[in-house]
Amino acid sequence: MKGEMDDTHEQIWWKFWRGSKFDKKKYADDKKKILDFYHKNGYRDAEILADSISYTEKKDHMVIRLFVSEGPQYKIRNVMWEGNTVFKTDVLNERLGVKTGRYL
Repeated sequence: MKGEMDDTHEQIWWKFWRGSKFDKKKYADDKKKILDFYHKNGYRDAEILADSISYTEKKDHMVIRLFVSEGPQYKIRNVMWEGNTVFKTDVLNERLGVKTGRYL
């Protein structure tokens, strides 16, 4: 999930010239992006239970831990349209992105 974070990055050893600064606002935005990722993949009840920020013993690196509860994964099983007199069922399904097996 760390790939979902746009502004909070892991420092890579071979990019030693690139310094990173921690920004609380960007970190909060990135946590929302992680939840968006879970929601897009059918985990509608996902939530971040806790997060922690600490430093290594040498105090040269920051460690960020997120504790996420995914909850159940929801998928569309069957969709039945009732009373659709203006549009056909296949048109409604296509326009609204409804497809069996797709994540909610």
